[in-house]
Amino acid sequence: MSIKDNLTKKLESQIELWNKQLESLTADAEKEKAEAENQKASAELKLNIANALESLKSNINEANQAIAELKDAGEGKVNDMKAKLRKWLE
Repeated sequence: MSIKDNLTKKLESQIELWNKQLESLTADAEKEKAEAENQKASAELKLNIANALESLKSNINEANQAIAELKDAGEGKVNDMKAKLRKWLE
């Protein structure tokens, strides 16, 4: 085998090795990207749930206050509260 053939064969082998490394690194990068996206989605989901919980707690507190007001309210005050209460009950 000539030097030219030998060098060509060695370079082709090296290129093949680099291509395999490239494929492996690309797969690793895609896996890392997917994991990062999952973590981001998970964090967003946790934030959305926390916001929803806070909103529900606020609604419960407001409703409890409204119940206390209703118990002590006269007829005039009850009529004033109807619109606010309808909004929650629909």
